[in-house]
Amino acid sequence: MPITDPDKIWPELEREGVDEVRKKLAMGVYARYKIPVIEKWLRRKEATTGIHTMTDEQPATVHPEQPKSANGVPARMWQMTKLFFPRIWRDPVWSKVIAVGIVAVIGVSWAWLKNVDNRSRDLIGKNTSKEGLGSEKSTNLLSEVEPPFPKPPRIDSKEGEPNEFNLLINRDITIRVGKPNIAIVIESKKTESGFTPENALYNLLRTEKVNLIINLFKEESFKVKGFFREIYDGNINLLRQANALSKIDYLILGKLNYSFQKDARIDSDLISCNINFSYKIINKHAEIIRSDSFSVIGPGFSEDAALERGLEILSEKYSNRILKPIF
Repeated sequence: MPITDPDKIWPELEREGVDEVRKKLAMGVYARYKIPVIEKWLRRKEATTGIHTMTDEQPATVHPEQPKSANGVPARMWQMTKLFFPRIWRDPVWSKVIAVGIVAVIGVSWAWLKNVDNRSRDLIGKNTSKEGLGSEKSTNLLSEVEPPFPKPPRIDSKEGEPNEFNLLINRDITIRVGKPNIAIVIESKKTESGFTPENALYNLLRTEKVNLIINLFKEESFKVKGFFREIYDGNINLLRQANALSKIDYLILGKLNYSFQKDARIDSDLISCNINFSYKIINKHAEIIRSDSFSVIGPGFSEDAALERGLEILSEKYSNRILKPIF
């Protein structure tokens, strides 16, 4: 049963003092059933000390304005908040509800920020396109808007390759209007006498139907440094990054292998040259549009003669087949 006997409550109030009792009463520390007894004690103390703030003719209880905490929330409400939220957070159901709500708020905020960023970029892009991207003003504007994220790495097979590869491209090639402009590079080994089969085949493949370009690259370095082999094996990103095909319509990369043998059954001095030629055709968009290969045999009384005759046969039989996708 609640204790409302003044003889038991007033001694406690005497020990606390008037100021402390008023403070606790204002903060709502005392239970409701004690408040009439406490107010009566305060009136008696005020009457004895000469401070008259409330009389018996004014029985109504007037509570002073509750003090506020540093953040502007009433002290009583702040105390209840500090007790309520820790309890609800420890609750297994409400804690999950709160967590889901926090995640949802973060997701919505992120989507809103991305939308604002995209709109800003579109607006800046329109403004810079009107002023001209080459101007100093637009360049500074773009540099300010560019986010501080690292740029994605280039798709290069070796560090520093694009710069080195650029140095091997001849940008001053001669092109012909009204004809397909076709660059060609053939890889083969020299004979012991120094004969180069690719040069002979370049001359044999020339035709009035196309403009054959044999100096798109610095050929020796292009082969020695491995760029021919890398592009032939499929890394055509090098061509895209360097914009190597901007002036031509097609690029033909070919590999020519050969070997010699003698056939004593026919003539002990006769030499046969077995030639295998494989090639790929790449269009100006750096796309491989054709891959093919074939073999021929050239006879001769010396290795160079047999090789030359084999190249002539190859040109006679297969030049149209090589150039067919281009016409």
